[in-house]
This record gives sequence, C-alpha cells and structure tokens, in this order.
Amino acid sequence: MKKLFFLILICAVFLVTNPSIEDHKQEVFNVARTAAIQADRNSGLWANLGVGIIEALDILPFAYSNYYFFSILSLEEEIITIGFLGAVFVIPKEKIQDYFNK
Repeated sequence: MKKLFFLILICAVFLVTNPSIEDHKQEVFNVARTAAIQADRNSGLWANLGVGIIEALDILPFAYSNYYFFSILSLEEEIITIGFLGAVFVIPKEKIQDYFNK
C-alpha cells in the first residue's frame, strides 16, 4: 500500500510541475538571445532587439506536445526542449543558435 501511495505521489508531482508552452518558449528565446549577443558582440543591443521582436510576434512554427508527466517543444519537426519537474532543458543548444544566426 505504501508503494502505491508513493507511486501516486510521484505521478502527481510530475503532473503538477509539467512546464507550459510559455516556459518552453522562454527558455528557447533565452538561449537564442545569448547566442545572438555572443555572435555579434559590437551590436548586442540589435541582436537582443531582433530576438525580442521574433518572440513578441510569435512567428516561429513551434509544436508543443504535452505528455502529462513531461512535455516537449519542437521546431521544424525536431525536438528542441524537454520539460519536467518545472524545469525546461534545451537539448541541442547549437541548433537553436544556428537557427537564429541564419
């Protein structure tokens, strides 16, 4: 009985702390903003502004999939983030950096 209760408790924690699509997008834009500033150190303001405009217009074709215990965000049919327990992890940071440096 204790094992069942513990399993239900763990499932409930994963379910309640599953990140939203906004959490995933925010992490992607944080990585993109950092990459843009590093790529162009002289005009970091412009790079930051460009990423901010893309973020505000919400024009990227993100696909969010919620699997209740974890969630993923895809861009151009490639998984770019995975989220669970309230945290979002960018899997291939280089892909996001390359995408925004085109």
